[in-house]
Amino acid sequence: LIDERQTTFIKDKHILHGILILNEVIEEACRSKRPAMVFKVDFEKAYDSIS
Repeated sequence: LIDERQTTFIKDKHILHGILILNEVIEEACRSKRPAMVFKVDFEKAYDSIS
């Protein structure tokens, strides 16, 4: 099962889609003067990699 909000490794969705959504959320928070919190999770260590 793939969550509908996943934007990477999905046909017809681009890696920058998440960044665009984040930008819209930040702009809306600023416009409405509502407090907001943004955090980024780095999943690099969660997956095996080849050196």
